[in-house]
Amino acid sequence: MAWTEQPDGPWTRPLDCHDRLFQFTSDQGKPLNREHWLLVGTVRMELPPTKLDPAEELCQAWKRLRLQHPDIALELTEAREKRYLPVSSPEALNAWCDATFRIETDVLSADHLFTDRLRRAAPQATCHWVPASGELVLVSQHWRWDGCGLLMMLHELLAQLEQPTPTPELDGREAGRLVPSLDVVLGMPDTKPIWEKQAGEMLAPFLSGMPSIGLREPGRTDTPAPAKTIRVEHVVSSSLTASLRRAARSQHQITVTSAVHAAAIAATVRANPSSPPATRFTSWAMFDLRKHCPPPFDGPLHAPSLRTLGIPISLDAHAAWPDLAHALQAVYHQPWTPPASDLVFVRVPLVDKALEMLAQDHQDMPPPSEPSISSLGILDRYVRSRYAGNIKVTNVSVAVHQLSQQLQKNATHLAFAHEAELQGINHREGQEKNGEIDDGIGNLQTQADATAGEAVFDGAHGIPEHVDRAALKDTEEDKHEEPENRERHGEISVALEHDGDGEQAVEEGEDREFDEGDAV
Repeated sequence: MAWTEQPDGPWTRPLDCHDRLFQFTSDQGKPLNREHWLLVGTVRMELPPTKLDPAEELCQAWKRLRLQHPDIALELTEAREKRYLPVSSPEALNAWCDATFRIETDVLSADHLFTDRLRRAAPQATCHWVPASGELVLVSQHWRWDGCGLLMMLHELLAQLEQPTPTPELDGREAGRLVPSLDVVLGMPDTKPIWEKQAGEMLAPFLSGMPSIGLREPGRTDTPAPAKTIRVEHVVSSSLTASLRRAARSQHQITVTSAVHAAAIAATVRANPSSPPATRFTSWAMFDLRKHCPPPFDGPLHAPSLRTLGIPISLDAHAAWPDLAHALQAVYHQPWTPPASDLVFVRVPLVDKALEMLAQDHQDMPPPSEPSISSLGILDRYVRSRYAGNIKVTNVSVAVHQLSQQLQKNATHLAFAHEAELQGINHREGQEKNGEIDDGIGNLQTQADATAGEAVFDGAHGIPEHVDRAALKDTEEDKHEEPENRERHGEISVALEHDGDGEQAVEEGEDREFDEGDAV
């Protein structure tokens, strides 16, 4: 599945299994003129007085990014191939920029654009500047890249603002930078029967465990028409973060990702106890496969690529929290590569079988409503706090449109300005009633904030003994200082304090605890 130059000029390559899965998922919204998992990445910038209107500079950076990462300009053909037409002249580059770089003068913020204006992504990736909020937004179909790739692309775009170079000669050479398929990068051998068998065995418990518990409305069996996708945030203080991390690591030998995922399951059961006959939590544990790619293909060179994989999970939803957390820890930390495992190769038949499953008629099943968890890792590895000397990045987010009534939680770890935050961005598609969102996200939030040890708790259940009570007291004081944070129900941001010289005051290797997964 390598790129091939066609006689009439374009370059093409077939879709690999990951491309086909996300393209199929995206197309499910076409009858409604919508797009499931439309992917949006945003950076909010604080600009110096000399750059209050950076639109032209951003436009030029977008052009240079096209030549550095031509995948932003490829399209899908009716034959389900990726197709790229090289840039042949300055006029062609300008025409492309005019079509894909947009100044959003009539929206208030990136969230406004995300919720109220976007319905389907354009055939090529688009860049949006929102002057009212100082936000730069990248929008694309999910088959073009995943969450980690999108974060790297935000960095690559901002980096174009530093010492901008003249546009090189437009002779089509940029096509040599098109990203090959993951199979090519990994040297995928022919699929073996044993891998087919293993893929079937991995998917079988998922199929038998359906339908999953969820946050669907009690007694409702129909599939409501999709409404708007809403992105919400909440910030958790650094003191509570430290307590959660200590409890997860020292008392339970698990990562925060496993703890939060287990908490989400427990919260779902408690938020909707009347969801029989569902008794299991069936979902996907998301992984970033870049860590299994050889350098330099594990970094920004292949940023605009789809390198994510979901491993099916089926767990007893009513199991105790420690049992859930340790079961998830085993999933997140299983081996992937030979000689310990062939999972990096089993992924191909697994994705093929998952696509076959999704293509089947599931009208006898209630619509999915279980929360989906994925980890983006440490944002500082992708996006810096400053660019071009005096452009400060004050916030970063990744979001997806959801056509199903589900919460999508993306856990990320951010360390800007001597402060680190774990951010989880939740999205819910469904009824736009504050009460419903509060019931779903609020209960999930309580669990995720408070659970990193032996008990799940909220205000009615008290504080588990393993949680630092002084830290919780400090957290409540922080909330009084920043009341606006209490009104945002969806994003989890766990702040980790730094020591005096700006280095993270964490144990060796602790910064990798959010590394298991990947974006949506």
